[in-house]
Order: sequence, then C-alpha cells, then structure tokens
Amino acid sequence: MTNLDSYVSGCRMERILWSTSEFLRVYAESLGLWNDLGWTPDRVSGVRPSRPGYYDEFDESKRDPAPEDVDNTKAIELEKMASGCRSDSDWAARLCLSNFRGNGVAHQMIGLSELGITEGVAITTHERFLHLVRCEYAYIFRQQRRFGYYRVAPTVAEIGPGRNREHDLNVSWWSMENRAIVESSLLRDVYPRSFLSRRYLDAPVGVGGPSLGEWITDSPIDRGELRTFTDTLTEWSPPTDRIPQLREELFRAGRIFYWRFFCPQHGIRDRARPEPLYRPDPTEPWEAPEPIPEVFTAAYYKDKDPGLVY
Repeated sequence: MTNLDSYVSGCRMERILWSTSEFLRVYAESLGLWNDLGWTPDRVSGVRPSRPGYYDEFDESKRDPAPEDVDNTKAIELEKMASGCRSDSDWAARLCLSNFRGNGVAHQMIGLSELGITEGVAITTHERFLHLVRCEYAYIFRQQRRFGYYRVAPTVAEIGPGRNREHDLNVSWWSMENRAIVESSLLRDVYPRSFLSRRYLDAPVGVGGPSLGEWITDSPIDRGELRTFTDTLTEWSPPTDRIPQLREELFRAGRIFYWRFFCPQHGIRDRARPEPLYRPDPTEPWEAPEPIPEVFTAAYYKDKDPGLVY
C-alpha cells in the first residue's frame, strides 16, 4: 500500500472546449508523454452512459480509441500503479481527460516517491502536459497523498483522512458541471503556479477595486509577477511564503472560490435557513463580511507548509 504521508505533484486544467479530434489528439500525445518517461499505464477507466465507472487492464488496443467511442465517453482515465500494488488507492501516476456538459477538464497526478523522481521532473512533465491542452485556467500544486484524492473514479472523489471539513466541501462543490461556477471566473485557490486566461486576469478584486492582473502587478514583491506562458495563458507565481496572506486578501475581495457562495440555503424543508455568504451573481464585485471562515485566514496556516495544498 502507498504511504499516505508521501507527496504527490498535481496539475489541473479547466474550461477546455473539446472536439472529438482534439480529445483524441491530447489522449494520444499524453500517452506519448508518458512513454517518453518510460511509464506504461496499467489500467484505463472511463464513464459512458451504458457503462459508468468501468475499469479495464490497459493494452495496446486502448491506444487508439475510435471517434465514436470518444463521442460516447464523458471521461477517460489512465493509471500507472505503484510497484507490486493493485488496490484503487495505490496509483503512482494518474491522468484524466473529461468532458462534462461541454466543460472540459484535464488533470495529472504524479507520486514522487512511488516513481522515484524529483519534484523538478514532475513539474517539467506537468508543463509539457499543459502545452498539449488549450484551456482557460490551470494550476500546478503539491500535497500529501492523505490530503488529496486517494481514489478518483471519473465520477467519484473520495477524500483522504485528515482533511478539514471545509476543504472537503470545497472539493466536493468545485465542479465544471456547475455552470455558475464555470462562469464565475473565481480562483479555486492560490497556488505556487497558476495559469490564467484574460477573463481571470480581468476579474474584479473587491468592490471598486482593480482587476486581478492589476492587483498582482501593483505589488510584485508581495504578490509575485506575471509572465506569458502560452498565447492564451499568463503564469502567476506568487512568493510561496506569502500564499496564506494572499489567499486571505483575495477571499476578502471575492476572488477565491467557497462552496457557500453557491448554496442559497441549508437544512431540510421547513428547517432550511438562508446562507449569509450566498452570492446570487458571483461575477459581480463582492467583499466578505466579518468574520471570514477560518480556512481562509492566514493564521490557520501558521504551522503549515504554505506551499502545500490541504
């Protein structure tokens, strides 16, 4: 069994407009990327209306799916298992391409100790993956396996032990199937490396405040710098030790995602009550009332590694 205290390096891309040909190209080139590293998938899984969440052993016949198979598939996931392991949680690398309701997502997770590679090699692999896909928002992150997805079927996320309940709910609610979340242009979080399209950089910070791009460039020492990554994405790399403070500032200014923004009320039937942080239109400028949730305060992370995702 893999060690839940080991570290994984992840990359996630969102707001992808897939066509069948584009999906097939990225799938083939992703397999080529893994092949360059000497990685051969052990399993392939997917979601189809007639066969949700199936798993198959990977073989050469899976390298070239037919276009009609892609048209009927909502997600394809490749897994390379850790040496000598076969349980669902014991992956060494995972790559998923999905297309739920037209909002595409691609992600790659790499177990550093399971594959015996450095974080630098993993990040270079993520950068190559990023260049395969045309998206509007992406981020590279690092976390302990216990705080992340220890099993991800294309339709199910099971959270590892030890995660704060508010983080659990944020993970559960962050979905590219929710049109309001997709259109909000909210940041999922502040990461060591984020890749932003113009719609994210132009989003307002607070009420009457600057755009996110202006806010970052106003104070590069504290907030990091912006640099061109592709013709559609700009990379933002804030100082790692400043991430907790930047997270708090951006949450207060309405730019960080929180599940309660999209939940108008709590409770069941006659016991339901309004959610005070519900935002009917999350694209509108907004500022958080006091007190803000603890997981968005800088103080919450004072004894934690600011470069990790929890």
